[in-house]
Amino acid sequence: MKKISRKHLIIFSLVLLTNTIFISTCAKKAGYGQKTTATTTTTTQVKVKDILSKAYTGKDVSFEGKITLECGSGCWFNLEDGTGKVYVDLLPSNFAIPQWVGKSVVVNGKVIEEDGEVKVIAKGVTLK
Repeated sequence: MKKISRKHLIIFSLVLLTNTIFISTCAKKAGYGQKTTATTTTTTQVKVKDILSKAYTGKDVSFEGKITLECGSGCWFNLEDGTGKVYVDLLPSNFAIPQWVGKSVVVNGKVIEEDGEVKVIAKGVTLK
């Protein structure tokens, strides 16, 4: 059996450390805007159908679903959760997200009605 040299042991250790750091960094959830959580007393966890019913107009909500359509610059998207589809606008909050079509996200935002349509002004979006 060959003895491992100190040089090879150091190289192996550095590679292992680098891979560990890379994997732990990739495991973190990506988030944009404010932190998305439903733990505050002003935010209610809801389904898209609840948002579309106009029961939450003017209120802060948290909801999750899959992005089905997204602006090329990431400033708005459509989100579906199996109960409906809602337009989510990020531009008023001055942030954008990467291209996440097909990905599941959690959104915190304020429900508004504009020109007879219900939509959400996002305050934060996190990749699920």
